[in-house]
Amino acid sequence: MDIMSRVKSHGFVALFLATALIALFSFAAPGWTPPNYNLVFMLSIPSTCMWVFLVGFSLRKFGKKALWMLVSCPAALFWLVLLLLTGVPSCYANASCS
Repeated sequence: MDIMSRVKSHGFVALFLATALIALFSFAAPGWTPPNYNLVFMLSIPSTCMWVFLVGFSLRKFGKKALWMLVSCPAALFWLVLLLLTGVPSCYANASCS
């Protein structure tokens, strides 16, 4: 194994770990019961956008090998998909969500 393939391999592992950690942060940041919608909008949605950017960058750089980045897709997209399916709760507009 030559030096360039090792460097490329380390880059892939670093990006894989980065996308996994960002996805877990995006999922866990708002809390679970009840979710803090301020944190959903301030932390989870931007980190989901960062995750999408990194996965796109990985696909361009590593090709089919980067499909492994999609393992963290459910965690990264959870709050975004939940908000798209259920909408923003009315208590958020009134600032009365507990």
